Amino acid sequence: MEGKVNKRHLDEEADGGLPLKRSRPETVDNLSSHNASNHGTETKHDQDLYGDQADTPGLMSSRKRKSCFIDLDSEDFRAAKKICVKVPNGPTWRTPLAKLRDIFWKILTQFKELFHCEGSFTSLYQVGRKLGDGGFGVVYKGTRKKDGRIVALKYIRKEGYQKFLKFPGTSVTLPSEVAMHLLVSRPPISEHVVELLEWFDQPDKLILVMDYPAPCVDVLGYMENARRPLTENMARSIMKQVLQACQDLRECGVLHRDIKAENLLWQTDTRKVKLIDFGCADFLHDEPYTDFAGTPLFCPPEWIYDRKYDGRKANIWSIGVLLYNLVTFLLPFQTVDEITNKHTLSFRSGISKECKELICWCLRRNAEERPTLEEMLQGDWLSKGKQEYQSVLDVFPGEKWLLCYPS
Repeated sequence: MEGKVNKRHLDEEADGGLPLKRSRPETVDNLSSHNASNHGTETKHDQDLYGDQADTPGLMSSRKRKSCFIDLDSEDFRAAKKICVKVPNGPTWRTPLAKLRDIFWKILTQFKELFHCEGSFTSLYQVGRKLGDGGFGVVYKGTRKKDGRIVALKYIRKEGYQKFLKFPGTSVTLPSEVAMHLLVSRPPISEHVVELLEWFDQPDKLILVMDYPAPCVDVLGYMENARRPLTENMARSIMKQVLQACQDLRECGVLHRDIKAENLLWQTDTRKVKLIDFGCADFLHDEPYTDFAGTPLFCPPEWIYDRKYDGRKANIWSIGVLLYNLVTFLLPFQTVDEITNKHTLSFRSGISKECKELICWCLRRNAEERPTLEEMLQGDWLSKGKQEYQSVLDVFPGEKWLLCYPS
């Protein structure tokens, strides 16, 4: 079945609404047995409901009502279609059979909204050219047929996919990437995170339908096309938005765990940055994480030493690796040994002292000595400089490289 989670209904369930997903919906037999167990307790409300119809042809009077659902015949069913009794401040029921049908249709309607039963994926979207691929899937450009909206379609293979999470406040268990992306796509949506619009569950794959902020390019692709690192002003603008995205994810209770240049979409007209790919994301918690997800050369040294890490501190480490990558077009560490040992970082001469100090601060091997997101934003480098956008082809002063030793 092709599936779609409706974010509105997830919010309703978190507020105490009807359960979104059951092991199976209540069957007619279950409902009828429930009615039979309650038979014999006839309230004044029941009398008011059926009393006025006692003499109506084709309808049962309150004296002749059947004892349970299986006693109802086709005559009762035809009568239920014809006559409707409105109960003040309550639902509209016709006969006991109609009441059962009303309950059944409510359940069915909810399941139809949870999963896309009204039309297949191919009837709703047109798949275009490939935008990129990764470890578990491929991303295509797509078009929503009903309004022509441009979207990104991420295909994730089910083979080998094993991580599932229960969506907070509900009984719904979802693939982890879907759950995390839905969690950050609930209002108010961060302007620095790509929104998940809907998703489909197919026999061999998952299809995620996401907003596509065209025209855009991932930051790594931008640098590769220019064959140059970014200027400090460009890097500063990107980093401010990355830190804002991390703060927004923190408010949602999500840790991304794979922040890097290729997971940042850069809108070429507005220069806004949006974070993508929640395949490695997890719930943010205070307890140490005992599994690593993400890019190996971005992992913090404490994971290599102790096989556990603090999520917030590890996030700062990966941000330091990202910033170094933006201003040098290199990664600070090429092997796991370089992460754990005293390794010399090299910087070209055009990089400011404040930028180098911020990178070295983030890459402290003692996790407790790393800054917080707020301390980074209030630091000298991010709080200075013009916010104008310079060309990536700006001439850098010299190609001499300096050395820095993070403690």
